[in-house]
Amino acid sequence: EMRYNPGSQLVSLTEVWTSKASANQRAGRAGRVRSGKCFRFYTKQFFDSLPEYTLPEILRSPLEELVLQIMNMDIGGPAYALSMVLEPPSVKSVNAALQNLYDIQAITVDKNSATPKITALGIHLVHLPMDCRLGKLIIISAMLKCLDPVLSIVTFLSTDMVRLDLSSAKEFFPDQSCDFLSAVGIYNHWSNSKQKSRFC
Repeated sequence: EMRYNPGSQLVSLTEVWTSKASANQRAGRAGRVRSGKCFRFYTKQFFDSLPEYTLPEILRSPLEELVLQIMNMDIGGPAYALSMVLEPPSVKSVNAALQNLYDIQAITVDKNSATPKITALGIHLVHLPMDCRLGKLIIISAMLKCLDPVLSIVTFLSTDMVRLDLSSAKEFFPDQSCDFLSAVGIYNHWSNSKQKSRFC
């Protein structure tokens, strides 16, 4: 599921244990068409330790993408629209999202009415299903004609790999001063390799 990583301040797809509700729902599929059995590869004790329900994504993810979509649809202020959902996020989370969007220039604030307005950059970011900062990085790199290496960096940042252990790969990456450039180097080396299975 999508989780927010406070260390990188980015959202990434993370492997997590299921909840009891999800496990029971999947067990119901075993008998959907005809009688069946559900086999679980963990103990009853482990099942009892699982959370009852999965935390809703709106409460475990940053709200920048959602706030931009609300502003782009012009259905009212983001704080009001988000207060109407079944499990609304905190006002602090909404304000943090607005501040982050302002910092990357995806929104501006009208000085007279203090109402946030979406910018041209924000309109482009609405169409990119990713963290807004990474989306801005891709848009700027396309404008500067350096998209290929930046896509490798964005992919690196979108995973749970916080650091690369390059100790066994010094022959390929003599300059290990930057994880981002190392990620580009690793991808390029893999892409040009005739033995891609060596990297697994």
